[in-house]
Amino acid sequence: WKDVLLKELEYKGSIVSSISNVPNVDIPEGFDRLEKYHITLLSGQQLKPMKEQGLSNKEMKETIKTFISNFPLSPKVVFGESAIASRDDGRQTLFFSAKNQGELQTYLDSITDALKIPKVKRFFHVSVANNQGGNPFKSIGDINDGDIL
Repeated sequence: WKDVLLKELEYKGSIVSSISNVPNVDIPEGFDRLEKYHITLLSGQQLKPMKEQGLSNKEMKETIKTFISNFPLSPKVVFGESAIASRDDGRQTLFFSAKNQGELQTYLDSITDALKIPKVKRFFHVSVANNQGGNPFKSIGDINDGDIL
């Protein structure tokens, strides 16, 4: 299990790329596996500067959908170690880090440049399970070093 090809970019309130499968990992007690996997490139919050360019929600959605349909696919994700992220609100997420953070960051920078929005520094990871019933919207999305157990 070294890397996995990403599917097309998608806009689901954020820009993500779906991943068909992840390496095997033991799911801790109290966690539920997510049904689908993805890597987030830009969150909805990080896309907000587009609205500040005067676009309505509908115009922003159409602009992003057109943009991602023509933008090159992202590099493969090279899976690193699995770990658990934890937040003070009790949420915990089991994830795989991406070993190729620099390559993915360069790709993200090309997206933000093309969209004319500020660059964003991300920790690229793929959530696998959480303690929120496997609800992907309740996983910790913006994992940082302070979250990792």
